[in-house]
Amino acid sequence: MMKKNLISIGLLIVAIAVIPLLALMVSPAKSPDTTVKPAISEISPTTSPTLSETNTTDSFRIFDKALQEVITVNDFDFCIGAIATETDTDIPKEALKAEIVAVHTYYAYLRQQSRQQNKDFDFECDSKTWKVYVSKNQLKEKLRDTFEDYYNTLESAVQEVSNFLIFYDGKLCMTPYFDISVGNTFSYSEIYNETIPYLRSVPSPFDTLANNYTTQLTLSFNELDKIMSEKFSDYQSAENHSDNLKNISESENGAVLKMTVGNHTLSGKDFADIVHLRSNAFTVDFQNNQYLFTVYGYGENIGLSKFGACKLAEQGYDFQAILHYYYTDITLSEN
Repeated sequence: MMKKNLISIGLLIVAIAVIPLLALMVSPAKSPDTTVKPAISEISPTTSPTLSETNTTDSFRIFDKALQEVITVNDFDFCIGAIATETDTDIPKEALKAEIVAVHTYYAYLRQQSRQQNKDFDFECDSKTWKVYVSKNQLKEKLRDTFEDYYNTLESAVQEVSNFLIFYDGKLCMTPYFDISVGNTFSYSEIYNETIPYLRSVPSPFDTLANNYTTQLTLSFNELDKIMSEKFSDYQSAENHSDNLKNISESENGAVLKMTVGNHTLSGKDFADIVHLRSNAFTVDFQNNQYLFTVYGYGENIGLSKFGACKLAEQGYDFQAILHYYYTDITLSEN
């Protein structure tokens, strides 16, 4: 893992020059002056609706855990309330617009999946903890004096792209997104052993320059033992503490795929979720009866990197070029 990250950083200067060329190769020409959630593995891409079956003027039916009721929100207001939970407005506008389209498409996909299955609501949110969606009134209450500027910025961006959705081969895409990559994104098949053709690994070397690209977490043996015991009733640690966490296997891009913790074998993603690591790309050292986890990036590392999108926007890329870069061979449709 460390070797791969050193290579990514070492090639950064070359990548800065090459990324614009790559993006142009996989993207249409830039437009002139125009413009967590359910686990990804729980969503089947094989039942995506076709372009003609997708109604972008529909509303979302969202079960709000805070209210304990299903609320109905139109697509435009949802885009504002959803992106408000994901990002700040002081990022480049083209990056903001790319995020809006990715978020809108992701939840439009979930909506279609749930309605094909005749579910009572499309997905869940928790407006109290600002998860997935918050209302305009909640924004106003929290932001107070800064609300008008914040809301106007979001509204302006949403107005420009709320009619865009992402398709592949005529079918609505499932478009994951995350904060900071490990220097490149992971392909979907790399983590889930299932191929989604538009979710391929692409270079994103700018991400290694993020202030919090690398984070660390220290857990004592007893702390990890307590966490695992609370999660698994049959958990037993290894007698030899240094052997308690072992058999770590990585993907070619540095994702931890599997590992043994005591008497349990877990995926890297599951372990990262259990101990609250920021991604499933990490290394671990065991010294003085303590585990030191060094974590790279932030998020699941599949799809759109929000930090990378900002850097591409700073290079002059519009939202369409950004989306074409992170989602391979997709089509943007304006309805």
